[in-house]
Amino acid sequence: MRLRNGFAQKKLAILLGVHRNSIGRWENGDTIPDDKTVERLSLIYKVSEEIIRNAMALSLTKSLEPTPNVIAFRCSDEMYNRIKDNAKKANMRIGTYVTRTYDGGSVNVISGLEEFDHELKQIGKNLNQLTLLCNTGAIRNPDLKNLNNTLNQIYVKLNRLIGD
Repeated sequence: MRLRNGFAQKKLAILLGVHRNSIGRWENGDTIPDDKTVERLSLIYKVSEEIIRNAMALSLTKSLEPTPNVIAFRCSDEMYNRIKDNAKKANMRIGTYVTRTYDGGSVNVISGLEEFDHELKQIGKNLNQLTLLCNTGAIRNPDLKNLNNTLNQIYVKLNRLIGD
């Protein structure tokens, strides 16, 4: 609600007469505001106190959910740079990359597909244009069987590349 209403934590804290850290603790579900503050929040956000209390209950519930496990390990600069480069090539964060490749998993990165990617984007633009023309009534009943077959062949070839 705070973000939707365009308030920074500091601004909301000033309006409520509380410390900025209190706002963060409420949002994280660490604490809940007192009744008078709930009343002020309902006036600021122009919603009922019940909605504020429900939002606070949701924050408390989320704070009780288990957090994912974190594993830290040391590695050489060379290994770190390899992991970092591979994650970048796979367009993943390092943690996601390590998680996916651990225990025999693999991430297949295919380089040199810039032209292919460009062509797929062009096909998408053409489909959008075709949809617009159909919606305006400029054309009717386009035959997309050839396009569908071409795209299926592309995806079959991609799957074969990824499987290799």
